Amino acid sequence: MDPSAVAAPSTTAGISQHPHLNGSGNDALSAGQPSEAEIKRIRQRRRIASKTPEQRRKLLQYQRRHNEKDERLYYCDYCDLFVSSRHRAWMTHMRSARHMDAFQSYYELVAHVESVWVTEINREVELARSREVHRLQQMFAGKGAATPLAAQRIAPGIVVGGAPTAALARLPLQPPFTHLPRGAAQVPPAPTIRVGNKAILPRAASAASSADVASPSTDAQSSGSGVNESQLPTPQI
Repeated sequence: MDPSAVAAPSTTAGISQHPHLNGSGNDALSAGQPSEAEIKRIRQRRRIASKTPEQRRKLLQYQRRHNEKDERLYYCDYCDLFVSSRHRAWMTHMRSARHMDAFQSYYELVAHVESVWVTEINREVELARSREVHRLQQMFAGKGAATPLAAQRIAPGIVVGGAPTAALARLPLQPPFTHLPRGAAQVPPAPTIRVGNKAILPRAASAASSADVASPSTDAQSSGSGVNESQLPTPQI
């Protein structure tokens, strides 16, 4: 009797008695049975479904807070969505079209429903900007200095007024006018003007215009010196 023929049935029987040792151990999955992770999820869903809506809400709220406390998830208020705390995943969500649409829709809804609230927020922002302009002016020009006009956009790319910018501070300063002529007009300084990223200084009074203003005594001397000497009377000897 061939011994190999006798050993073959016993080997086949051993394999059939231990299916978890066959190959990679996926016979149970190939037979249509769920995995352990799937069984765990099914049991969890059944346990949640057996509770009342209030109990389910508290349980899910606890799980979300637990995940946030462990910093495993971030919550996006605009999208009502939990996102992984990984920087790449969070930044991908922030740049997504879903987040942008939810962000825009939220503020459009707020502006439509709570128009008074939005107006109050804009007013607070303007007041905060005015206080900041006043603080910067007092810091640069000294306490008690006049505050410049608030920045106003009079045309696209043209802003009139506002605090002096860094580009304006680097420009050469005009010489102070210590000796003004008697008849010169006292003109207050004009507000700063910004066109795009460039700051334009107010035009200073030209030195030529101040030199053109002459006193009456100077005019009399110039008229007297213009008389011809031949017309003067000759003294008699």
